[in-house]
Amino acid sequence: MKQDFPDIRCGPRNDICDVRGITVGATHDENIRTGVTIVIPEQAAIVACTIAGGAPGTRETDALRVENLVQRGDGVVLAGGSVFGLESAS
Repeated sequence: MKQDFPDIRCGPRNDICDVRGITVGATHDENIRTGVTIVIPEQAAIVACTIAGGAPGTRETDALRVENLVQRGDGVVLAGGSVFGLESAS
């Protein structure tokens, strides 16, 4: 496999948990087949998003628009688009 970026080295897990200053947590419930993942930086970080799909469920993504005052985020919640997934950010 060709390596396009020779200066980039994979960490021991080769995932976001290898990034210094990032904490990741996840939980799930097998009975109702749902889960949630959170990504929290040690310091507020520059955040952005892209919305795709026919009926996306989002919360607070409009705050990230360029014309708004929000410049950094304290964390990101990744969950299903149901009301339960959206409420998990609370």
